[in-house]
Parts: sequence; C-alpha cells; structure tokens
Amino acid sequence: DATTSKATTSEMRTGEMGNTVKMDTMGSALVQSREGSRWQRAKRPQLEWMKNQIQGVVQAHPDYKKRPLNILDIGGGRGHLANYLASTLGDDIVNVHVIDIDDRTVKNGMVNARRNNL
Repeated sequence: DATTSKATTSEMRTGEMGNTVKMDTMGSALVQSREGSRWQRAKRPQLEWMKNQIQGVVQAHPDYKKRPLNILDIGGGRGHLANYLASTLGDDIVNVHVIDIDDRTVKNGMVNARRNNL
C-alpha cells in the first residue's frame, strides 16, 4: 500500500507547557513533543539528518525546481519522514510516497497526513 504527502509551509512554535509544536499554514500540529523528550533527543535529529541528506540529492538533480521530483520512502511506516520531507521541502519541489508491508500502518499515516493537510 502507498500514500502521497502533499507539502505545505510550516513554522515552529512553543506550545503550552514548553512543548515544541510544528504548525502548518492551516494551524495544524505536525509534531508535538515535550522539551527534552525522546522525540527531541533522538527522533528529531534523525529526521533532520535524513532530510538534509535527501535535500542535497534533490538539489543536485538536473530537474530541481523545473518540476516536482518523486521520492519513495520504502518501509516508511506511518510516514514520519515522508510528512517531514513534504512539509519542509515543499510540494513544488517534491512528491513523497510511502510504501510499507503493514497496510494498517500506512493507512494510519495517510490519516495523519490528511489531518495535517499534507
């Protein structure tokens, strides 16, 4: 099963109780975590590193900014990386697709992407 994430622009805000909340243009939270949480310590740096690596490859592509490039996240589960790529790189730059062996996980990821207008 596969899904596509459509990108929107986003910004970081500090939520109640010191949580970091990533907001899309519609005001929907993309990522919410407590300062110092496992997400902040481990997952967010991993996503940032992967995004930076992928962004370098995308920018080196000959069709960069000429057309949206397709990215396939194999084994992407609920689409955390796909949603992050779509929200940070933009839908004019990339179309991100997720494929995983677990259909239910991908469907949950699709719900989250829709909820966040991705």
